[in-house]
Amino acid sequence: MFERFNALDAEGLSPLVSDGVKHSAPGTQFGIHLEGKSVFIAYFREKVFPKFEKVHFMSDNMYEDAEAGVVVTEWHGDFLTKAGKPFSSKGVFVVVMTDGKIDWVREYFDTEKTKQAMS
Repeated sequence: MFERFNALDAEGLSPLVSDGVKHSAPGTQFGIHLEGKSVFIAYFREKVFPKFEKVHFMSDNMYEDAEAGVVVTEWHGDFLTKAGKPFSSKGVFVVVMTDGKIDWVREYFDTEKTKQAMS
């Protein structure tokens, strides 16, 4: 997933996710909750990736509960907006896996930094 994000490659996410994939950013100013592969891919292709010139996510810590099918990744990232503003941020992805595919991504991140960088 990080490789596809870092390449700004929405279509490359398609083989990684289930048909019913969900994506949530609960409690953030973005407040998204998406369902379905085509909606998920379109969201990144049309609304997220076009805002960036460069994205570089790196995993700091990863925890996996294989029995529950959950992976939690603490990350940090360096970003460059299309407007030329660089910024760094930190966050957590909670990823639920089903049959080897990403079935639900919940993300928690510093929305204030993102908001400031995008304005």
